[in-house]
Amino acid sequence: MNLGLMVNNVLVMASFKWRGTATELEDLDKIYKKCAENVDGCEFKGRYSSWQTPYNWAYLYKVDDMGKFQKAMQSVDFDRDYNKLPAFVVEFWSGPF
Repeated sequence: MNLGLMVNNVLVMASFKWRGTATELEDLDKIYKKCAENVDGCEFKGRYSSWQTPYNWAYLYKVDDMGKFQKAMQSVDFDRDYNKLPAFVVEFWSGPF
């Protein structure tokens, strides 16, 4: 499914639970940052902590459209360890209105 035609000017929050080490988390940061760098129109804004969700971290992206994020995520290259990364949820935010 091509998501590029659905919404423009999108913030993407990829929230996740992390149970690995700090060093492994920094390695994961590099992977998710690199995937955005390879796609024009997909900007990695960093890793943030949540104060009110069950997830302890979130990556924030600013994208031209949803298809740019989809393209970036297709290049993510790592083997997920479900004991260290048991939950990963993506939310799309559009605006401002």
